[in-house]
Amino acid sequence: MTTDTFRVSVEVSNHETGAKEKVDAMVGGGTAIAVIPSSILHRLGIEPERTMHFRADDGSRVAFPVGHVLFSVADVESPALVVFGPEDRCELGTDTLSALLLQPELEMGRLVPAVAWLPSLLFLDELDS
Repeated sequence: MTTDTFRVSVEVSNHETGAKEKVDAMVGGGTAIAVIPSSILHRLGIEPERTMHFRADDGSRVAFPVGHVLFSVADVESPALVVFGPEDRCELGTDTLSALLLQPELEMGRLVPAVAWLPSLLFLDELDS
C-alpha cells in the first residue's frame, strides 16, 4: 500500500541567533514553499521579509508573510524560504526539498538524496579528450 504523504522530523533554526525547534512536517502535500506555524517562527525570532500572494484550492488569492529559516532534515542543512502559516499546518515544500537536495520516496515514506539531471555534463568526457 502506498501513500501520497508522510511526515518527517525537521529542525527549523534562526541562523542568526542559533534558536531552533523540532517540528513534525508533512511531505508530499503539494506545496512549493515550506509552511511552518507563525507561532514557531516568531518564537525563534524569525522576522517576515515580505508578503507573498498564493492561490488557494478554491481559486481565491490569499496573502501570507514569508521569510528565511535554516532547515535541517536527515542530516542535511540548508536555508530556504518559509511561509508564516496557520497553526495547524506544517509542511515541507518542493522548493525546500530542492534546496536540501532531497526528494521524497513516497512508497517508503522517507526522504532520499536527490538525483538531478545535468545534460550539460553528459559530454564532459568528450571535451577532456
